Amino acid sequence: MLIRILLPLILLFLASCVQKANIHEVLGKKTLTAKPVLVENKNMDVALQKVALKKLEEQIKNPPLDVKLKSKVFKRGINVLVAKGSLEEVNDYDFLSEKYRNVDVLIVMELKSTEFNERKYISHVEDEFGTKYFCVEREARAVVLFNVLNPKTHEVFFAKTYRGLDYKRYCDEKTYKPEKLPKKELILLKAIERTVGAFIRDFYSIL
Repeated sequence: MLIRILLPLILLFLASCVQKANIHEVLGKKTLTAKPVLVENKNMDVALQKVALKKLEEQIKNPPLDVKLKSKVFKRGINVLVAKGSLEEVNDYDFLSEKYRNVDVLIVMELKSTEFNERKYISHVEDEFGTKYFCVEREARAVVLFNVLNPKTHEVFFAKTYRGLDYKRYCDEKTYKPEKLPKKELILLKAIERTVGAFIRDFYSIL
């Protein structure tokens, strides 16, 4: 009975220890050229999507400090160059593959959904003065799909959906002051940026 319980756990542990081939090993290159592209969601603000794609491009070129430190510690000298050219908005992966056959890696970003909520409420503080505060909360959520593809073979190196959240609150003793908080678009962008940051850490771990 004990063996039946332990055997699946042992197999799972051994499977997790198997070293998966990284992208540079599969392609046989130490310097990889990447191209970030956007699958446009017609139901969302196009300007917001373009800014989000630009943020992705910036982080590919200049990843967060913890990613750089990890690369140094493990001595993974993999260079990533971002292909030149204007940012693309497309909805046809086959077209992408044909257009960017000279690129090593396509990073396809697709905003699946965004959500924004604002709430106003009065917060009572139990003190001798019976102080109350007029509070405004703004919260944004984003769901973003990232695909890392080989444009030559159509192989998917990596695909994952990320969820980002940003939250802001401001309270005042006299009245509601929503103008003290960042605008809706900025909070939504911050939620999307959190998904970009999470993806970039995963992306650099599979190079």
